[in-house]
Amino acid sequence: MKFTKDSISSDEFSSILAESDFVFEKNPHIGICVSGGPDSLALLMLMKDWVKKKKGKISLMHFNHNLRKESTKEAEFVKEIAKRYGINFKILKWDGNKPSSSLMSIAREQRYRQIISHCKNKNIISLMTAHHLDDLLETY
Repeated sequence: MKFTKDSISSDEFSSILAESDFVFEKNPHIGICVSGGPDSLALLMLMKDWVKKKKGKISLMHFNHNLRKESTKEAEFVKEIAKRYGINFKILKWDGNKPSSSLMSIAREQRYRQIISHCKNKNIISLMTAHHLDDLLETY
């Protein structure tokens, strides 16, 4: 698959999903992790259109690591987007003490542990995240 910096239409996105090895249930319930950044918001907009055509639904999740002052504000931003589009939304949080070493690795473990647990509780079998090419560690 070729990646470019060009935009992608909803139809092109649908074609990519249809031609890929992705497998979705008949009326898919898709979990989408949204940070509030452009990559995850683009994924949300594309999946919103795709899921509507498939008569499915989306559940949004935002993980607040509570590591920066802006964290709560970002969570509220994503909550407003979910509300605007009438999409189920859950803020997951990392509360408690944070480690003094290996912070990013432990934060990622916390994030995915809680996200996967939430998906299991809600019977969400398809989970999508979005990262741009500079997110090498996450992309890998």
